[in-house]
Amino acid sequence: MRTHDIIIGAVYRHKTSPNYAYAKALEVLKPKPAYKCRTEIEKHIKVVLIKCELTVNIGDTVGIIK
Repeated sequence: MRTHDIIIGAVYRHKTSPNYAYAKALEVLKPKPAYKCRTEIEKHIKVVLIKCELTVNIGDTVGIIK
């Protein structure tokens, strides 16, 4: 999934595992700048972090935030 396709507040499920938990996207976190890159390639790698709330059932009110 591409970053610009993620909708904040939407509920997603892992494509290959239908028995896995649901993930609700809460916010997009900006990555910290990488310092001490070992190679030139590592300087150009971009990472996107999404803060999600994980629940077992889609209607649960309590979940784990990762």
